[in-house]
Amino acid sequence: MENVGLIKMGKMRFAGLLCFSAFLVTAFVVFSGCGGGGQSSANTGTTTTSFTSSLITTTTTTRTGSVSPLGAGPYTVGSTNIEINQGAIAVGRTIGDYLQGYNDGTSLYYLSSALLNPNDAFTFNVTVPSDTSMYGIQAGATLKYVAFILYPTTASNNRSDLPQGQNVVPKMQLAGQSPIFADAAAKYPLVVWSHGRGSAPVDGENLPAAVQLASHGYVVCVLFHGDNRFPQTTATNLTEWEQFTLRPLTVKSAIDALLASPAFSSNIDPNRIGGLGRSFGGGTFMALAGGKIAGPTLLATRSTVTDSRIKATAGVVPLLGQSFFGFMNAGISGVSAPFMAVTAANDEFTTQSDYLNVIGRLAGVRYLVKIDGETHGLSTAASTDAMTWAIYFLNAQVAGNATAQSVLGDMLNVVGGATDNVL
Repeated sequence: MENVGLIKMGKMRFAGLLCFSAFLVTAFVVFSGCGGGGQSSANTGTTTTSFTSSLITTTTTTRTGSVSPLGAGPYTVGSTNIEINQGAIAVGRTIGDYLQGYNDGTSLYYLSSALLNPNDAFTFNVTVPSDTSMYGIQAGATLKYVAFILYPTTASNNRSDLPQGQNVVPKMQLAGQSPIFADAAAKYPLVVWSHGRGSAPVDGENLPAAVQLASHGYVVCVLFHGDNRFPQTTATNLTEWEQFTLRPLTVKSAIDALLASPAFSSNIDPNRIGGLGRSFGGGTFMALAGGKIAGPTLLATRSTVTDSRIKATAGVVPLLGQSFFGFMNAGISGVSAPFMAVTAANDEFTTQSDYLNVIGRLAGVRYLVKIDGETHGLSTAASTDAMTWAIYFLNAQVAGNATAQSVLGDMLNVVGGATDNVL
């Protein structure tokens, strides 16, 4: 697949691709995290699983509904151009360095400088505020970012897929081509996809799930955060958090760019915007909803940018550890936007007690789904169930789908061999 510029990223589990970790001396806790880790209507396969999942909500309503795992939705999916120019890869560097970002101490390497068709890819600028306490050495800079946009297209769209390992970037636009929407007059809900730290959204954990989401009737903005361009976020130096603090700013800027884009603005409903993040990406959306992160000391909390246009967000194994949002998660208090956390019972980076503490501090609609027997790097079966929960939630809370609202209101578990219980 390198002949078209993308490489197989593989299974980016918690053990791979520069996991994010640090030790919080003040609180004597470990602070760590990393990357990858009944069908509703169109706006929105059966999988055998060997784990159990449980749901915590804010009500004591008795739930009895069991749903089948969601597969692809009713829509064919198209994509913007994301081809890479092999000749632009610097000597000694790999395509992976550009997909994930890389800093050799002298230069920053990122996908924006290796695009085969830069005028046809979706790129946008992020203007970083001049706040060194929040953005470190990037304060005041203008940074270029890349995303690819997935969208519902026509069944007759005959554009080629771009192979990516065992997956594909579907029906990809070539140079000079415009999006072909399933309904040229329709306005679709938008979901921004935020991958885990140090990974890239073309891996086996992110790409198939993002395509699945788009097939259920969403425009999906899939970001390349390029985290590894920037100093590693650690709790030993709370003034160097730009790997995280740049992320909410990037999401907000991506939404601005899409809503101003001649190619996409007329087909996006600005009143139906949501987010879905894995690991670090889940923490990203909690910050955008108003969660305050630790710093410059553990006992203090500070706000990154927020975006009220984002109606609801879901996190799959979201990084929401005790120290990330301040001591005892104090920075979460008062966040009112609907949030779903789909968690692994044995997650190495956020314990179930932390998840309970975080969810308990939220002021709005909140769901906590626990998948037993799983770690941060979810199995394929667990990922299928996680996406089923997330799609129902986004259909209900973002798309405003009445069928999904009804199903989610009674949803107890995803069937397929799991024994699910409400805690």
